[in-house]
Amino acid sequence: MILVWPREEERKLGGQRSLFPPPVTVLGRINGAKPSSSADAASATEPNGILHSVPRQHILPAAYLGGFSQSEDGRLRERPIWVARREGQLFCRSAESVARREDHYTLDEPITFGEEGPSLIVDELWSGSEGAPQETPDELEAAAATGVMQLRSWLMAVELLSQFFIRTPAYDERQERGSQDSGLELSRDEINGSRLLNLQRLRPAVLHASWTVRRAPSGELVTNDCGYMHSYETSSDSVGCAFALRRDLAVILFPDKEQRPILKNGDWLGVGIRQNDDLSADDVRSFNSAMAAHRPEIFGPTEAVVSSARLGFERAEVLPLGAEPLIPDEGSRWLREHEFDWFTLLRAAGADTPRGTTIFQPVEAPGSD
Repeated sequence: MILVWPREEERKLGGQRSLFPPPVTVLGRINGAKPSSSADAASATEPNGILHSVPRQHILPAAYLGGFSQSEDGRLRERPIWVARREGQLFCRSAESVARREDHYTLDEPITFGEEGPSLIVDELWSGSEGAPQETPDELEAAAATGVMQLRSWLMAVELLSQFFIRTPAYDERQERGSQDSGLELSRDEINGSRLLNLQRLRPAVLHASWTVRRAPSGELVTNDCGYMHSYETSSDSVGCAFALRRDLAVILFPDKEQRPILKNGDWLGVGIRQNDDLSADDVRSFNSAMAAHRPEIFGPTEAVVSSARLGFERAEVLPLGAEPLIPDEGSRWLREHEFDWFTLLRAAGADTPRGTTIFQPVEAPGSD
């Protein structure tokens, strides 16, 4: 049973300082594809009457949100989903027309040599995994059935979930609170620039976590404007992060410092994936209510499902969100020590064997010769 974050843990998390400061670094993308901005162009008028382009940038991939539509017609990003907000609104829109902000990731000052004017480099960072919302849920579901997942596909899943931690509104809110607590005022450029560094720093927390896939045969899961929530598993008394991947699929991550073995069968490299029992109707209701309790906006397949889930809005305060549940007690030191593990595995995914890997050692996969 997935429950809302326990009250005592909620208070503890709310009092923590952010582990992630605002320095800037520029990272490469997972698939090496040519950047293409996820922004939609809109027109705005300057005081002098001149029109200019204002990017409308998605805080969650439109294709990801389309996975919560009951419709199976057309492209994922064009499918209708139901939206509920804490202020009381309930409406239906296409996935590509919600969860977006004007100039949300745009840098007023360029941070790369030779670039002029406002920079879209942060928004372009998401373009490397724009296909992941369509591929990752299918691949995780198939992997859970077989118990193994191809290494490169799993690294793409790690990238997608890591981005949820730093591209969504909860990240902005925590950065702003942290700057106020320290007496510093961060600009939008500083907050946006910090996403690049902190994506690199947070990947190990997702990479080293234990992953359990949960199916929801009813197809009635909702998600919120961050795509995840903190969760409490009663059977193990563990706290972790639950990600809604599709209206019928979720993945639950819990902290795990054990070294994850790389499975090898000939040239094939992969990792093990666990699957737990399907989510019951009660589990789904609890999941949906918790998604609403953590954030002020939720998305789902039908009016009835979203109307039921919005009962989670009745909590007096929105629960704090962050990656802390997945980070071991050593905190920043542990993150620094494992900062490049994802890159090491990415190189291994393109080689016959993961040479030079010290943390992840290959073992024979089940059924290999």
